[in-house]
Amino acid sequence: MPSLWTVAAREKDAPVVFSWGGGPAMLDPYFREPLWFQTHTRHGRLWAYNLEHLNLLSQYVRATLREHDPWYEPWRKMGLFGRLPGWIKQAKNRDEALRGLDRMRSSLAA
Repeated sequence: MPSLWTVAAREKDAPVVFSWGGGPAMLDPYFREPLWFQTHTRHGRLWAYNLEHLNLLSQYVRATLREHDPWYEPWRKMGLFGRLPGWIKQAKNRDEALRGLDRMRSSLAA
């Protein structure tokens, strides 16, 4: 009897590949399937792996003040938010980024 959860994603020894855009859709690095949460804006593509990731991005974009310790700066390069595209972090693009995130969230209700 076949399994209900059969996934033909990648070969056993195939590497996990992270794609950073450029293609028609963002792909899950393990299953190589298009992500459910993705949308386009005039500045670039927004995407999230799951609802928790989407909520985290929304909280970050909504924040008007992003504090950090001035003597400790690895957050600029190493964290999740340090690797976001610059246009998402800019206050002038906040409304457009939030509209894109809300579009992704509304796809859950559809």
